[in-house]
Amino acid sequence: MVKRVLENEKYLGNETYPQLISEDVFRAVNERKSAKATSLCIVPDELQEVRNLTVCKECGKRLFRTKAELWDCRNGSCHPFLFKVTDEMLTGAILSIMNTVIANPVLIEAKATVSEYIPTSEILCKQAEINRAIDNGTKTAEEIRSDIFRLAELKYKNCTYSDISQKTELLKSLLADKTQLNTFDTGLLRSCVKRITLSHSCIIEAEFINDVVIRNETESPTVKCQ
Repeated sequence: MVKRVLENEKYLGNETYPQLISEDVFRAVNERKSAKATSLCIVPDELQEVRNLTVCKECGKRLFRTKAELWDCRNGSCHPFLFKVTDEMLTGAILSIMNTVIANPVLIEAKATVSEYIPTSEILCKQAEINRAIDNGTKTAEEIRSDIFRLAELKYKNCTYSDISQKTELLKSLLADKTQLNTFDTGLLRSCVKRITLSHSCIIEAEFINDVVIRNETESPTVKCQ
């Protein structure tokens, strides 16, 4: 309630409201509030999506963006970055990766088997046990039926399924008609990229929705010994 009074000019006094605060107090309070707001580390809207996707390659934790617009890992069990990573370095690298796959769709090819079944030793033993029981008549029909159900369960659990091929086709369709990007398309980034990783040596990788990883190495300071 006090905050609303301090922010509302009508409480300086007019025909309807009596004066509750002086002009000097009103000005001083709002100048202080504005100064405090500008000192906060506010992430621009265009970088919010990048921050949501970007993690430290070493520890997997989300990166921290400082007031100085630098990106770093603040995980106590990890290490600070060796080099300064600015907004421009990060967004430029991601934009370069996006343009690379737009220009070279072959990079997002992901060859994966949709499903695969390789019998385990347990499955082979259970199959042999069923065969012997049928041949020798050592089990009742109900017991054999139970064993067959168990065998089917083991086989089902051992079947694998991969949707990488479908994700690859979806990714291709999302990028099919795109031209080279000059600015960030956050919607496209959100649709195509699952995770962005940044290593301590300034290597930035974008992992697309089909698990294909494409790397971009940013320029970092070097030390020469003479």
